[in-house]
Amino acid sequence: MTRSDEELMAAHVRGDKRAFDELFQRHAPAIVRFFMRSFRDLGVSEDLGQQVFLRVHRARETYDVARPFKPWLYTIAGRVRLDEWDRRRRTIEQLDEEGSPERHAGASEPEEPADPHPIHAALAQLTEPQRQILHLHRVEELTFREIGGVMSLSEGAVKLRAFRAYEKLRAIMGSPASGGQP
Repeated sequence: MTRSDEELMAAHVRGDKRAFDELFQRHAPAIVRFFMRSFRDLGVSEDLGQQVFLRVHRARETYDVARPFKPWLYTIAGRVRLDEWDRRRRTIEQLDEEGSPERHAGASEPEEPADPHPIHAALAQLTEPQRQILHLHRVEELTFREIGGVMSLSEGAVKLRAFRAYEKLRAIMGSPASGGQP
């Protein structure tokens, strides 16, 4: 019988190492994909995924076993993502102060590789928060309330941002507004 994420986390809190391994196996690929959307670098994304699970392990004593696991996991991933962006911004600012920004001109934003698939090209035209909301909603299947918890937004704000992102995608793709969600 397959245990739920919450049951596995509760077992991990009690000291079951296999439960943590199963959580890692179950969610690590999705967490790496989450970071790939922002950083477009597999090595960086895998490292950040490791940081997420290290934080999950370290926070096990304070985890509320009644709390849904997946939104909590993505809240941690969101914080790791912001920490990485802050680290990159500080690095760029430090390089600017040292007078050598031309050596690292492309380091502030991840490179967007050419992608022949039209939906990927359309998604690249959205803002990072819009892409994050759509990813969490459509790919990770989080509810708008759960996404709000991950992004520190109200459920209504997430719904509005998702609506605007879907509308922008429809406009980019040339789909009629009444065509339903992509």
